[in-house]
Amino acid sequence: FGIDLSIVFSYVIVLYVSKYVSAPLSCALGALLGIAANVPFAPVFALAGIVSGLSWHISPYLAIMSSFILSLGYGIYDSGYNAIVYLAPEILGASLVMYPLLRFDVLPRLHILSELSQTKKAASTHVIRREGERISKGLEKISESFGDISKMFYDVSEKSKLPDKSSFEKMCLNTCESYCFSCPKEEICWEKDIDTTKGNIEKMGDAVYLRNEVLPSDFDEKFLHRCPNVEKMVDSINASARESMRQRVKSDKLLACASNFDLTSKMINSYYQSQSGGEDENAFLCERVSRCARLCGLHFDSVEILGLNKKQIIFVGVDTSRSTCTLSELGTSLSKELGLNLSEPILSENGDFASIEITTLPLYKTSHSVLSVPKGNEANGDSVASFKTDDGREYFLICDGMGSGKSAALTSGMCVSFLEKILSISNEKELALSMLNNFVRAKGVECSSSVDLLEIDLSSADACFLKSGAAPSFIKRGERVFKLQSKTAPIGIMKKLDCEKSSFNFE
Repeated sequence: FGIDLSIVFSYVIVLYVSKYVSAPLSCALGALLGIAANVPFAPVFALAGIVSGLSWHISPYLAIMSSFILSLGYGIYDSGYNAIVYLAPEILGASLVMYPLLRFDVLPRLHILSELSQTKKAASTHVIRREGERISKGLEKISESFGDISKMFYDVSEKSKLPDKSSFEKMCLNTCESYCFSCPKEEICWEKDIDTTKGNIEKMGDAVYLRNEVLPSDFDEKFLHRCPNVEKMVDSINASARESMRQRVKSDKLLACASNFDLTSKMINSYYQSQSGGEDENAFLCERVSRCARLCGLHFDSVEILGLNKKQIIFVGVDTSRSTCTLSELGTSLSKELGLNLSEPILSENGDFASIEITTLPLYKTSHSVLSVPKGNEANGDSVASFKTDDGREYFLICDGMGSGKSAALTSGMCVSFLEKILSISNEKELALSMLNNFVRAKGVECSSSVDLLEIDLSSADACFLKSGAAPSFIKRGERVFKLQSKTAPIGIMKKLDCEKSSFNFE
């Protein structure tokens, strides 16, 4: 049925070994299987082995998804879009089959591996489940953002395929001049009757813009009988128009595909790094929380703290019959001990097992207002947005599209949408701006936008401005006013991101 079973079985074996043995061995085995199945794709299986092997301990979904995306991305990079036809069905099918089998340990293990103890405490199971839910939620959000950004790339690409009318008119003018240079009737066309000549060149530009083709019927009868090179000019203009369209479509699709895979890889890596840090800090907080809770009279087996900026405190194995403190007293004591704003403790009971969950809340709140005025009757080239993230950060964003009208509005709106999607899952602000700068430059048309970004951490009172070609900002404290400005270029002008960051603590 057109399915290459060697690719399917090779991918299945690589995923199996990466789950139950080790990432290095699955990488080496993937390279060997790749050589046996299809030599050019040996790196595909090796990449799948190392990526999935490093991700199983985080999430089976992440392991399967990341290995599929990066493997297919390498195939496209190495062999072009043909790789989608003869590679994507096989590895997608293998991924869909193996995910439930490996997720629920259906397959038998061929090596003596340490098995999960059947006598695990209910407390440990509860914490593991909570951690899995938290990571799954984050990965789901990454996937949704990836899909939204992918759609945005194609929407912008669709709107930017055709040059504007003036570009087509310039192309027609250059083509005509190349034939007029040696034409015996040049003096008549460009000196005695220049209005007729310019009028017909404008008609050519309109024809190419509207239907990507010039026909002899587009010319005036007077110009048609006077010019001996009409047919040659028509053929040359139509050939240039077709080549221009082909290159633009190819460039836009390559740009969208490359950006999507690169963006996905960086988002996954950023999320992994954010989840793997903070263990020492949480371990230290666990000791303080445990000591404070026991002094309050709470009896429990253990306490776990999850998260980085926004933390989740979980007491597991709570003995409600022996505990002497109320939930309100527990929350008040912990809030004083940690100096944090905490949510009301929530008690959950399941048979003989009980747990208490508490979440940190922001210490500050913000208020804001927006006023944006378009220029006359044209579309508004300024785009403004504010949004909050799950980890307690708030962003305020102003993008001013260079120029005016629809082009400026399209560029600034795209910049706001792009940054909102990225910053909602990762606080890598410079990385997000760099990717946006590359994308705007790769559009192939003259467009740029200033970016004025304010990030506020509502839990730590940390804040920063990032400015690329943006107007000055002012911080007012009582009777004092501080001015923050930068001498930077807007997004999309410089090859390397030109941005200045100013950090401060708000009061």
